[in-house]
Amino acid sequence: MPVFDKNELRTRIVNSAHKAVIKIKKEIPESEICGFALYTDSDATSLSPSFNCKTHLAKMRSEYPEDPFCFKWNPSEWSHECFGGEFFDDISNDMMRFSESASDGVDFKQYRNAIFSTCVDALKELRKTELEGVIFVFSVTDSIEPETQAHWIMETNSPSEAAEFENWIIQQ
Repeated sequence: MPVFDKNELRTRIVNSAHKAVIKIKKEIPESEICGFALYTDSDATSLSPSFNCKTHLAKMRSEYPEDPFCFKWNPSEWSHECFGGEFFDDISNDMMRFSESASDGVDFKQYRNAIFSTCVDALKELRKTELEGVIFVFSVTDSIEPETQAHWIMETNSPSEAAEFENWIIQQ
């Protein structure tokens, strides 16, 4: 398995997310943020942030009332996908290198799971210091197991938010 320092990576992710939060608050001060996400692909080769704003969420729920939770819990439907992504470029470069050096099979799965858990740990840390009252999501864009996603949501959000997500994802 490729070797990387989980604590160091978590710290870098938290620092990059903090810079992205500062950027959105400075450049779009009127935005009322209601969601923050980190997302990657199933090979864990890059990492990007995403923000959702209350006005966008309300608009999308109004336009698509048949699935109001999609726009709350799915970062690819959010208003500011990859906003502040430049702060994650070095992390993504390292993740690509780590991923390429992982062999197939068990090593790769261990690497990927270690990256995923590090991202979730970073979100748990961010929840204590950034963006009070918003939901936090870790997402894998091209492959997801609903049970795993529900577990991540449970780890990074309140019990009522986690229950809402679990009810929604089960219906999908």
